[in-house]
Amino acid sequence: MSVQKSDPPAPTDPLAQVIALLQPRTVFSKGISGAGRWGVRYSEFGQPSFCAVVEGRCRLAVDGHAPITLEAGDFVLLPATPGFVMSGFEPVEPDPIDPEAAAAARGDVRHGRRGGR
Repeated sequence: MSVQKSDPPAPTDPLAQVIALLQPRTVFSKGISGAGRWGVRYSEFGQPSFCAVVEGRCRLAVDGHAPITLEAGDFVLLPATPGFVMSGFEPVEPDPIDPEAAAAARGDVRHGRRGGR
């Protein structure tokens, strides 16, 4: 009789397991980009939201926390979205964004300079 050894189970990411158990779905999503001087301020809206940085980098300042730099490959999950500012790195007064109006708008959104990165 021969006994075959099976490979040990692959290590799993605990966060990925939690997300899979929650079975999240997107209500809406859109591409958002910016270049040059830009900044937007979203008011608190309490629903989950996420951001995946596809290329480049930007700054995220969540109310009550120090700003952080997000770079290509970064993913942010906000379980109950507080107010926040997302911007480039040049000083600018952020444009206020209504989360409900932003959700209803169609197509991708561009902030700041129209061309370039």
